[in-house]
Order: sequence, then structure tokens, then C-alpha cells
Amino acid sequence: MERIAALADRLLTLGDELERHPDVEVLRWYGVPAEAPPGLEWLEETHGVTLPADFIAFYQRVDEIRLEWRAAVEGRSEKVYGRLHIQNPYVAIEGPDGAFWKDILWLSSQPEDARERLKPLRPFDSYYPDDSGFVCFELDDDGGFLDTLSIYQTGLGPEISHGLGVSLERYLTILLECRGYEGARYHIAPYVTPSLDTVQAIRRSSMKRDLAALFPGVDLSWVC
Repeated sequence: MERIAALADRLLTLGDELERHPDVEVLRWYGVPAEAPPGLEWLEETHGVTLPADFIAFYQRVDEIRLEWRAAVEGRSEKVYGRLHIQNPYVAIEGPDGAFWKDILWLSSQPEDARERLKPLRPFDSYYPDDSGFVCFELDDDGGFLDTLSIYQTGLGPEISHGLGVSLERYLTILLECRGYEGARYHIAPYVTPSLDTVQAIRRSSMKRDLAALFPGVDLSWVC
């Protein structure tokens, strides 16, 4: 888990790095290290979950991180944005009000199959400010965590949730490479709406151009 700890430490300084970038304007930034010890056992005992080793390793270093930035890219008429909000571990598991993300990820009024699909999600990274997009941990039927993360989004019709196919370690690596670039999460796994394939291809091309221009030498091998 040393790799997870190293990635966590880098995330805690990401905003400082971007504040030194001549073309990036940091709009909001704080990185809060974890208290020692973070008391994660309470989550397991109270909620009957089994926290995986990578979750524990990360939250032994990090309490919460929030970053928002924008940048002008040559050849673009509009600025590009980056956002990430790594949830506090208690909020990730319980939700911001202790209701396990009810009325944020799932609603009582939704069809039962939709509710049951969304209830196991536990948001880790909120990448839109209006709670319309999260990268999530996902619980299995026994209170354990799936090995890979999932993505949740609204705004393109009904709520969509599907697997990203990457571990927490891989996701943190990607997050550091893209610096939280706003549309990056949609290009980690194949998009699930074929009607938007052309739009996604255009956005993917634009994102790769933007990241290469802002961060020369960026690794884009993760882009799908």
C-alpha cells in the first residue's frame, strides 16, 4: 500500500502545484491530511462494512481534498476547467447527512430496480459541483467493496451508473495525470450511450489536446 500512500501525498499538494502554473487559475483549493489515527474501525463496526486495504491506506493520509481550476488554452475560445472533491471517509460511506446518499444518488420515488442499483454506491470523488457526477466505491452483498470503481452521472437523461474498470490506485494515478480535468472521467471506460459516440470522440480529442498543451509530457495512455 506504499504506492497508495504516495499518490495520496501527491494529491494533497496538487493545488499548490497548479497555483505555480502560469496558465492555470486555481479557483478553490484545500487539502486536509487525515487525523492520526483516522478511526476507520468505527465505520466498519457501525455499518457492517469491510473496508479494503487500499481504502484504509488512502484515508490514513487524506481526510478531504477539494480543487477547482480553470485555464486558457491556445486555440480555444473558452476556458477549460478541472474539478475534484475527494470525500471525507465518513461522508463517503454515510452520505453528507447520514442517509447513505438518499435524495442525492437515489430517490424513494425511483423504480425499485433503479434504487437497488444505486444504493450500493459510495461516492469518493465528486467532479461536478451540483452532485451530478461521482466516481464511487461500490459495496457487494456482503458489505465488502468491489475491486474496481464505478461512475455515476445525471444530466444526460436518466441516472447512469456503470463500472470504470479501474482500481483505486489506477484512478488516483489518472486523477494526478489529468489534474481533475472536468471531462476526463468519461474517457476512462467506454461510454455506455452509443448515440453520443460522435460527441464523445470530439470531446476526447479536445481533452487530449488541452492536457498536452497545459501539461507537456502528460501520460494519456489511460484515455479510452
